[in-house]
Amino acid sequence: MIFELALVARVGQLLTESELEAKREAHARAITSQINQILRTLLTSAGGMGAYVVSTEHGYVDRSERDQHHFMQDFDVLENLVRDDPQTYVRVKKMRALAEDGVIVLARIKRIVKEDNRMMAYFEMRKVSPMLSTLTAQADMITTEQAAIETASPQIQEAKRAQLHQALMVGAVLNVLLAVSVALIFNREFTRRLKVLMDNSYRFAIGMPLNPELTGTDELVKLDQVFHKMAHVVEESARKERAVIENSVDVICSLDADEKFSKVSPASLTVWGFEPYELVGKRFSEIISPDQRDPTRKTIKELIRDAQDRQVECRVVKKDGSTIDVLWSMHWSPEEQSLFCVAHDITEQRRIDRVKQEFVAMVSHDLRTPLSSIKGTLSLISEGVYDPKSDMGKKRINDAEISIDRLVNLIGDVLDIEKLEAGQMTVEHNVVSLVEVVDESIEAVRGVAEQNRISLVTKFADNSDADVLGDNDRLVQVMVNLLSNAIKFSPEGSSVEIKVNVDNGVNEVRVIDHGRGIPPNNVEIVFERFKQIQSADGKRGKGTGLGLAICKAIVEAHAGSIGVESKEGLGSIFWFKLPRYQDPEDLRTSEEAMANTQAATIDIQESKA
Repeated sequence: MIFELALVARVGQLLTESELEAKREAHARAITSQINQILRTLLTSAGGMGAYVVSTEHGYVDRSERDQHHFMQDFDVLENLVRDDPQTYVRVKKMRALAEDGVIVLARIKRIVKEDNRMMAYFEMRKVSPMLSTLTAQADMITTEQAAIETASPQIQEAKRAQLHQALMVGAVLNVLLAVSVALIFNREFTRRLKVLMDNSYRFAIGMPLNPELTGTDELVKLDQVFHKMAHVVEESARKERAVIENSVDVICSLDADEKFSKVSPASLTVWGFEPYELVGKRFSEIISPDQRDPTRKTIKELIRDAQDRQVECRVVKKDGSTIDVLWSMHWSPEEQSLFCVAHDITEQRRIDRVKQEFVAMVSHDLRTPLSSIKGTLSLISEGVYDPKSDMGKKRINDAEISIDRLVNLIGDVLDIEKLEAGQMTVEHNVVSLVEVVDESIEAVRGVAEQNRISLVTKFADNSDADVLGDNDRLVQVMVNLLSNAIKFSPEGSSVEIKVNVDNGVNEVRVIDHGRGIPPNNVEIVFERFKQIQSADGKRGKGTGLGLAICKAIVEAHAGSIGVESKEGLGSIFWFKLPRYQDPEDLRTSEEAMANTQAATIDIQESKA
């Protein structure tokens, strides 16, 4: 484009110079013609006045005056023609001054002739000739210059035309060469950039890093920038999808039409114990429990045939040989001929369902047994079999009261655990003596301990008479539960120890029994709901499995902690810790005393200094 503009500018310049030269030639010709016209008019006017002097005929003088008028107008035209040439303009002004002087002389001659003084007229006519000579000399100088211009101008114009022709020819050749060169360069650059775009498409398809972005402002650069942005968005989306799959707790996998694993998420190692590469290529049925393989395969074939989403539940054999319950969410894709699956481990859920079923059965039994006992007692008394005042009647009534207490305790535990699950477990915040809580709890279980011939031994440390901020009834409930469990699992004739100690502002209560203890694999779950620990003999205590869970919730509501230490066959130590209560007034007094001590120390140091 720059070359084309330069070529057009040069051609335009040559055309302009040629036109200017042609105008210059025409201008010179016009000046020469105008000067000749003026000279002819002057000579005619002077000749007419000479004829008038000789013949005194008025026709000559009238013609002379008309010629004088015409050459003055011709001088106006000539001055306009040479106005842009200062030197020539000065000469024309001199010619005009001479002409005007000649007109004055001719007018004087006319007047002399009218006075009939021809001798004087002849004498004045002799003055006209020098003026005409001088004027003619000035005119010759101008015409000579203009003639030189007229002579040189055609040659200059011819040279300009030759330069124009040469510029056009050279420009045309260079234009073709430049166009071909630019086309080749553009084609090579375009091809290079297009290859980069094609290579980026290939790299994007196989997951390789893209080439660096192209530089520039053309359309290919913009297309490459858009492609990079698209690749970044797709990569970010794929990264998030991979993060979801790789961090999912469920196993996400796909099966081909032959029921073989094609892709497996890393969760397979955590859930099943298999590395993903160990499963790829393996048949789905190989990890299914043998007794469920055929029904599961049949269900999958029906799913593929009907092309419907379905959930399948079966047991999966882990790498270590153990089995877990798995719920499969399956989707068949006809386009990809793949079965996409999400395997969710529901072993814990099934275990909880079984525990709940056991709990319902246990609660039903625990409700039915005391109710049946109470009903039988009331029936016998109402029928008069037992006299309420007799020893046997009193014993039956006492047994009924015990059954009623069991029912009340059972219902209380169920209500407490419901409050716990609903987040409604609340405690009052009063200053409570932990020693009094222990004493009150011992009195509550003393009867049961005496029936089982269990002695209760308390050991209070010297600094154990400390208060806590909490709910007295709830803390008694915790202690009664721990003591009841200790009595329940202690052999007859043994003892249960209760120790209270304060250490670093923390109150600790320990309940120690010498019973059968807790198996090591069950220590971590004793505080879970619906858990009851079986001993080596397969027996377990009577209860709902909610007592320790309720204890844990109450202690944590008091900003405390609870735990157990046990050795199977040697007994257990249940403990809980609560923060010690400090009176704000005592705390403020302690802080003031400390501040005074620090100030006194500073004063002593300053006095020593």
